[in-house]
Amino acid sequence: MKKHTYLPYLLMTVLLGFCMKTQAALLFYEGFDYGATDTLLTTATSNWALTSGTDNAQYVSTGLSYGSLQVSGGMVQTNNNWGTRDYDYDFADIDISEESDIWLSMLIAVPTAVGLNTSAEFGITMVRNSWGGTIEYEAGKGWANNTSLVSSRLSPNSLNDAEFGATSTETMLIVYHFANGSAGEVWVNPTIGGSAPTAGTGQTLTDSGNTGLTGIYNANLTYLGEDMSFDELRIGTSFADISPVPEPGALSLVAIAGCVLLGSRRFWLAKRR
Repeated sequence: MKKHTYLPYLLMTVLLGFCMKTQAALLFYEGFDYGATDTLLTTATSNWALTSGTDNAQYVSTGLSYGSLQVSGGMVQTNNNWGTRDYDYDFADIDISEESDIWLSMLIAVPTAVGLNTSAEFGITMVRNSWGGTIEYEAGKGWANNTSLVSSRLSPNSLNDAEFGATSTETMLIVYHFANGSAGEVWVNPTIGGSAPTAGTGQTLTDSGNTGLTGIYNANLTYLGEDMSFDELRIGTSFADISPVPEPGALSLVAIAGCVLLGSRRFWLAKRR
């Protein structure tokens, strides 16, 4: 009888393929994974370009963390005493015209010791209709916030250009949700590892109702001040996409596949003796 020694390998391939499907299917990810050397951001990578101000954003090889959120690489840290700096990542246009939901997440860290007259904002530029109208969606620490805690805001002026929330934690997880036909919504530090935040529990954007999401064509960061950090920008079509956490079930399947392969090897070696 022919020995189907390939079957264990086929089984392992199938199981590993299933595990891979449980991982986030992102439209865009920026984890700032640009090596082990701390240097200027524009030296570490050509992806980000300075568009305004003096070039002094720092690439730091150790990145931010937030609970069980999966992270990789380093981060960007601000380093200036005066004058606003703007940077863009002009990636290939992301077509979202066929997507009913777009989710965005990012990490921003603002030490509570920084002064009032500082700002740190991170976001994307989105094309929202067939005429090519664009708008920047950014969130972070606003200028002259009126609390000693880390304040969060949206910009530009056509949105909620004012403080909309505060948190005592230095690292903020910002999550946006855009759905065709309804106003966008944003949350600060939502619970991850489970269901998406309930609609209506975040801050509703006061711009138009997103009647024609068509594309996303760059990421941007703007800051004024020192020691504020940006990391882990994700764009996807579900909350699970943009808030990945380790999945015990998937890891268990990998372990099972490994055991099957090892057991099979031992079985056929014994048969040959």
